[in-house]
Amino acid sequence: LGPALLGPAATLGVQVDGGLRPEPSRGNDFGLKWIGQSTGASERRQIVVLAIGFEPAAAADPEDIVEALHIRRTLVARTAARYSGSLARVDPNLQIVCWGWPLSHEADARLAVAAALEVASQRATPARCSLDVGIAIAPSHEDALKNSVLVCEALNTSVLYQSYARAGQVFVSDAVAALVDGFFHKVEAPLLPDGRQCWSLAAPSTGGPRQQQPVELIGRTAEFAILADCWRIALRGGSRSVCIEGDAGIGKSALARQLARLVTETGGRAISVACLPERRQQGSWIAEQLNARLLRLLQICPDEGEALRSSTQAGQLLPRLTARAARQWPLTIIVSDATWIDAVSATALAGLHPIDQVLLVETRRPPTSGLEKSTRRSADSVTIELGPMSLLDIEALVRRSPDGIRLSEKNIDLVCRHAEGNPLYALELARLCAERPDSNSHHRLLSGPNRLNAHLTGRLDALSDLKPLAQAAAVVGRLFDARVLAAVLGIEMRCLTERLQLLVQTGILSERRDRRAQRYRFKHALLWSQAYGSVLKSRRRELHLTIARELTGRIDADSAIRPEIVAHHWKKAGRPAEAFAWWYLSAHSAAARGADAISIDCINEALAAKEETPDVSTPLQEAELMGLLARQQQTLRGGAAPEAITAYEAATSLLESAVHKPTDLDLDIAWGLASIHLVRGDVKLALIASGKLIGEAQERGRGDIKMLALRIHGTANMLSGRVAEAIELLAGAYQLSDSGTDCNHPSPYICDPAASALAHLASAYAIVGDKVQAHTTRQRALERAAHVGDAHTTSNILGVLALGAIHLGETGPAAALARASEEIASRHRYTYWAARGALIQAWAAARRTPGRGIEAMRAALEIYRCTGAGRASVIAHCLTAEVALDARQPGEALALLTPFRNKGHLQGEWLYIPEVLRLQAIAHAMIDPRHRDDALQLLAQAEDLAAEHGSQPFLFRIRTARESFAKPKTRRSRRARAAPLAAE
Repeated sequence: LGPALLGPAATLGVQVDGGLRPEPSRGNDFGLKWIGQSTGASERRQIVVLAIGFEPAAAADPEDIVEALHIRRTLVARTAARYSGSLARVDPNLQIVCWGWPLSHEADARLAVAAALEVASQRATPARCSLDVGIAIAPSHEDALKNSVLVCEALNTSVLYQSYARAGQVFVSDAVAALVDGFFHKVEAPLLPDGRQCWSLAAPSTGGPRQQQPVELIGRTAEFAILADCWRIALRGGSRSVCIEGDAGIGKSALARQLARLVTETGGRAISVACLPERRQQGSWIAEQLNARLLRLLQICPDEGEALRSSTQAGQLLPRLTARAARQWPLTIIVSDATWIDAVSATALAGLHPIDQVLLVETRRPPTSGLEKSTRRSADSVTIELGPMSLLDIEALVRRSPDGIRLSEKNIDLVCRHAEGNPLYALELARLCAERPDSNSHHRLLSGPNRLNAHLTGRLDALSDLKPLAQAAAVVGRLFDARVLAAVLGIEMRCLTERLQLLVQTGILSERRDRRAQRYRFKHALLWSQAYGSVLKSRRRELHLTIARELTGRIDADSAIRPEIVAHHWKKAGRPAEAFAWWYLSAHSAAARGADAISIDCINEALAAKEETPDVSTPLQEAELMGLLARQQQTLRGGAAPEAITAYEAATSLLESAVHKPTDLDLDIAWGLASIHLVRGDVKLALIASGKLIGEAQERGRGDIKMLALRIHGTANMLSGRVAEAIELLAGAYQLSDSGTDCNHPSPYICDPAASALAHLASAYAIVGDKVQAHTTRQRALERAAHVGDAHTTSNILGVLALGAIHLGETGPAAALARASEEIASRHRYTYWAARGALIQAWAAARRTPGRGIEAMRAALEIYRCTGAGRASVIAHCLTAEVALDARQPGEALALLTPFRNKGHLQGEWLYIPEVLRLQAIAHAMIDPRHRDDALQLLAQAEDLAAEHGSQPFLFRIRTARESFAKPKTRRSRRARAAPLAAE
């Protein structure tokens, strides 16, 4: 196309963002000029391009050709001015008009299509029109006058499309068709030679945009009740006028649609029209649309309708037709987006207020002044102001939308938080995330055309000379320190504060003052994202580099600066070596303060920097990161998480290749692998690994690792059936931590080892039937966990103590402890402990209602299996089998227990084998009473094993079952026959 000269922009013919006009230019403000130069003149923005092709002038006389060309230029220029476009190219046979520059408006795509249809309809100057939309690098208005180039692929595609159109046709790309869907009639055009699809648009549609929201109304209960009351007044013969006010996309139209359904269901008639900015200057367009609908409703014949129209102007005819219809039915007239209504139609609507059985509803943007608001109030008028929806309502809206169904839980959470109560934002973000399912879709608004771009850019364009300041602040962060921004821009703090206060007054920022700093925050996440994305990448890198250097110098003096913030700016500045160093520091810092998910993100970022530039780290540093990653994965996803195993194996491999091997990292890795063996239920391997680790920790003077190894060794001994040895080892682990003399070496624990040792010790006392010691130790474990105050420790301890309560036959305390464990684990996304708590709760509930509880037990057991944990998997299946026996399903109980009959032989987990044998015996006897002898033989084996382990509660239940089989058959309850696991 050559240089795309951007001519002077036409004066806007529509309001920007419903009444928000650009702030007055502050051309003499040197500070703002300086900030503008620091941010850069060019920016990214969404541009709609209209290419208009004319046939070469065929006149023989040169003067006629000049006249024809003048007519074409005049037609395009006037049409562009009427629809707020900007001339980008004026050639004899090809002219280009742009929307979205120098100011954006949310109706840019519709304005462009309306302009194209008007140009194409001129028979005197046959023209081919085509439109495309894309992200452009747009210069400032001043640079445009200096022949700067508008870089946008949509320029080329729009020119290409028009070359395939015929005179009078308007072709649009898929992207434009999506933006104006529902506003214009479209017909699928033949495929272009390159295989791309385009559409041919015809006259505007009267149906309005297609709605993405669910049919039912979500939220807005109080607001809809007000509308329903107004409708009931109209039903009783009165009249009412309602104005629904709110920002764009806040849900005004959804509320109006729900009212229309209520009107139809109660015998009334509802007529809806939508005001469009491109129709604002077309006389009495809204009144004409309402008249046409009323004529169809009244079934007036075409001839009589034409006679009425010819004898009466549209504004005068509307009250007459409304009164005539209201005499037959109660009537509701809904005018959407009345902010853009034409003057004639507004006057006509004002005349409808006194008509009985009529409810007039208008939806509007918030007024720009209090005077405008007061002029609409009267005795029979009501104003409903819509604010942001609640987070729960936004989540329900997203989940029921077609795009939200395809989103993950993480993306749904991100969409709901970034929408900040605006339904339109939520639905558009859900669509973007569904198209590109990653966690940063909200930052990619300016990576492709979408409905939000023009609206958000319009909000920023309204700032005028303040916009570069908002862009620079966005690069610092959504929450930023004014001192950092002043240093980055090289401006005095007083001068910057005065201009930031202007952004506060416009509603872009909110101020947060404290004794140490003056901080500001972007009120809306999407405005922050849009301001950030509009800055060119090259300029962003320069700003990020300056910010990173500034934060690096301030981090020691300002505790509010997190290392991961500094690392983020080094990464965005394109400095992988500095980024790796700060991500490495951030990972350890986040782990130390219990921010496990943040720590994992920092580790992944550090590894990504290492992947980008291999020489930024040593194998030892990478091994330390992999070891930390493994521990964090164990914390969040459970002790047997496959990701943790992979990370530990990678750390071991890296450690072997390191030139200088530390004396401690291999012990930390060995401890992690031993804990994984234990959680997976590989008791034999856990015994070997923990026993070896105790000796190595003793030799190196690592009391902390020795304490951890003792706890693992003790728990493994307990699971293998050597409960007495387990009690001795667990007591020794706690004593070692309690002494405090040999455990001063820092080591990153998954949870507090002393509290964990006490909880397992309480469980061991419960297994041997020592209730007094079990209760005393349980209380000490809870006190220790409360003192530590760590969420993972507390969730862990509560889960272990819940199992101990089951061993003691205390169903109520077991359920209460499990419920508390699951609540904490779910809140912090500790998958393993959440699954354990849910399983125990389901078991406790199933004990009360066996027939209904078995389904909950099956679901909970499946979730527990997915964690990969093998430890306590036997008791989990025993609990489920017990519920199956209560529900008179012995076959399912046997299916649950059979895989664990030889688990002690395979993995050394002997502790719960007596319970497996006891429940199998009961199931065999329930299936066929003739198998009583086989059942007694199984119980004898179970009794021998329980006696060997010293498990008194298990021994009591086995002997009770043997006595019940030995007695003559009498009528007993189902619960007594099952001899339940938790029986007192």
